[in-house]
Amino acid sequence: MLEKGMIKKMTETEKDGGDSPGSPGCVRCGQCMSVCPVYGATLREADVARGRLALLRWAKDHGESPVEVPGDALYRCLLCGACSDVCAARVDTVGEFIGARRRKFAEGGASLKARLELAALTRGDLAGEILRKGGRLAAALVSGRIADTSGLFLRFPASVLAGRDVIPALAARSFLDSPPVGAVFSPDAKNVGFFVGCGANHIFTDASFALSRLGGLTGHNILAPRTQGCCGLPALASGDYETARLLARQNVEAFSGMDIKALLTVCASCGHQVLSWPDLIGPDDPLYGKALELARLHRDALRFLHSETDIAARLSATKGPQLRVHYHAPCHLRFGAGADDSPRRLLAGMPSIELVSEGVPASCCGHGGSFNAKHHDLSMEIFEPYGKKVMDAAPDFVVTGCTGCLLQFTEGVYRLKRAGKTGVLHPLVLLERLLGPS
Repeated sequence: MLEKGMIKKMTETEKDGGDSPGSPGCVRCGQCMSVCPVYGATLREADVARGRLALLRWAKDHGESPVEVPGDALYRCLLCGACSDVCAARVDTVGEFIGARRRKFAEGGASLKARLELAALTRGDLAGEILRKGGRLAAALVSGRIADTSGLFLRFPASVLAGRDVIPALAARSFLDSPPVGAVFSPDAKNVGFFVGCGANHIFTDASFALSRLGGLTGHNILAPRTQGCCGLPALASGDYETARLLARQNVEAFSGMDIKALLTVCASCGHQVLSWPDLIGPDDPLYGKALELARLHRDALRFLHSETDIAARLSATKGPQLRVHYHAPCHLRFGAGADDSPRRLLAGMPSIELVSEGVPASCCGHGGSFNAKHHDLSMEIFEPYGKKVMDAAPDFVVTGCTGCLLQFTEGVYRLKRAGKTGVLHPLVLLERLLGPS
């Protein structure tokens, strides 16, 4: 079995990550150390790509399984992509780590608790609804008085909520189960698909309704089939490849009968996952062609509104008191194939908005989806120095286009004593408010 003391030796003697296509492997240059949010907080070699790749290569060369990797090294990673972005050797670090998690999951390395929490995020049936909403036993579950092996644990993924200052409220009715608000289907409008995602369906429904109304205002029917489910990123990040594949198929099937000009998302992480659907489904599946088409049609909702509608002109004509706004760019809009700066450019063109972000370097907020659930204290430790810089600018609002980032800042403003002073919104919600009644 691997020992923790081996990490330094491995990084000095091994050449790692050579399985990435077109990559010579990790050359231990340490560039990843300069951008890794987790390493920046812990300064542990095992918490940076270089060290983690060394652990995986050592395990492979010595016949060990990823299950035997010491500590929680495989999961103390946000999968933000910053290391891949700066890697001169072109190592697909995120792909390497997800692959290792997949092997670990297949070999039984995920606990019952982790599997239940994953089910709460990804299941769209009644069981998933029970897992999400819980009931009177929530307090007992959170305090740990009921063992997580009990069937009662199915009532609520309690460990996700333990130790938090703010617990997000679930919408009384999900977006997909709600009647249309403010947008009426028009036969003369252009049809656009909307992949909602879990956060915008169950918590930040205001972003989904805002897109529906803004779409109608700009001559588009926003179509969101109710048979769609979770994007699959929580499953993939946890190593449950089969669940991620099944969710990809479910979502592609949901949009298969639609003639749409674009597929929009309001969450950067969901948008990132949409681009993975073809690889998950595979070329031998009859749905592969449709998955490729949906990936090609995908646009972040702000990018679509900025580049393919007259929303920017409408917003430039708005009047009112100037608002101080910090735009937080999600990692999935800063790195990789989905990188896009349209939200910032759209906000910057509005006379009623003063962007106070310019003096604050872009940074990961530390949420990382399941990372926040597994390592909540570390997640908030990563957030705090960045969050303090943001709050020092005294913004009226922090806006961001990722539901995970919205959750992080919602808790962050409370911790940093800005609750009631700084609001946290999706950019679409702010834009809709500024446009006013149509």
